[in-house]
Amino acid sequence: GKVEWEFANRHDVHDLHLLPNGNLLTHTSHTTVVEISPSKEVVWKYEAKPVAPGGKVEVHAFQRLPDGNTMVAESGNTRIVEVDKSGNIVKTVPLTVKNPHPHRDTRMVRKLATGGYLVCHEGDGCVL
Repeated sequence: GKVEWEFANRHDVHDLHLLPNGNLLTHTSHTTVVEISPSKEVVWKYEAKPVAPGGKVEVHAFQRLPDGNTMVAESGNTRIVEVDKSGNIVKTVPLTVKNPHPHRDTRMVRKLATGGYLVCHEGDGCVL
């Protein structure tokens, strides 16, 4: 019932994971996913960047995977990426979005044990 540690985050949090090592996986901006230790040190970081010139990207969902990579859903880029421990994209999965918008392409996204993805498309009003 007591707070063990806290981290001031000025960004609206759409997703949050307590990792087995005690660190938090969260985002600190529309585009930045971080792993933070209880000592408030950022030990891993991924910055989503627009793939189209002048485009906008937002991240609303991410997940640490069993292989140590991190899945990040990039709204605006209409894709899911898997990022390794060094911050390199090792897999890209394009998404089909009928009503593209960087703020509403995706919300909750999870990689399933089968290897597929469950994707909530806010702007399209569906789950695929």
